[in-house]
Amino acid sequence: MRNVEKHARARHVTVSLQRRGAMVRLVVKDDGTGFDPNQDPVGSEGKDGLGLVGLRERAGYVDGTVTIKSARRSGTEIDVRIPLPARIDTAARSG
Repeated sequence: MRNVEKHARARHVTVSLQRRGAMVRLVVKDDGTGFDPNQDPVGSEGKDGLGLVGLRERAGYVDGTVTIKSARRSGTEIDVRIPLPARIDTAARSG
């Protein structure tokens, strides 16, 4: 949400958090300025942006994935999927 506030100039943002079986899914979508997700991120004042890199790293630590769809002037959608450990999934079913 900080990146949306800081960079996107979005008028609308939606956040969805769902659990489907053994997976948690977070989707953040905005109607902002968008960017080229294939280009290395550059933060303000020429500093490298670490927001999306950090997000990918954190998701990867727990075997999750991050998918980014964005294009200039077309907004951005970030889809994060994190698998739940088997013991959490089993406990939820029995409770």
